[in-house]
Amino acid sequence: MFETSSVLAVKTKQIGKPIPRSILCRSLEMDNLIRVECAKLIDDWKQKAFAYDGLIYMMLAEEPEGVVPLYIGKAETIGKGEHSFTGRAF
Repeated sequence: MFETSSVLAVKTKQIGKPIPRSILCRSLEMDNLIRVECAKLIDDWKQKAFAYDGLIYMMLAEEPEGVVPLYIGKAETIGKGEHSFTGRAF
């Protein structure tokens, strides 16, 4: 999900002005996957097919006792010309 260094530390980048803050860098594979899936939502909306309600995404951790959800979010279909992103951390 995230871009990591050779010692598996997640890479960060600075965004924001005037006070920059660090955010995690998504991996190239994850970024491409998000772009492909969101393009499907946009195309569906433009064609007025309404086959999709949105995109649900999850971040999970593999623990000895099993898979543990860390974050679940939803990118809804385009409403009034905008994307809607919501989510919940666990």
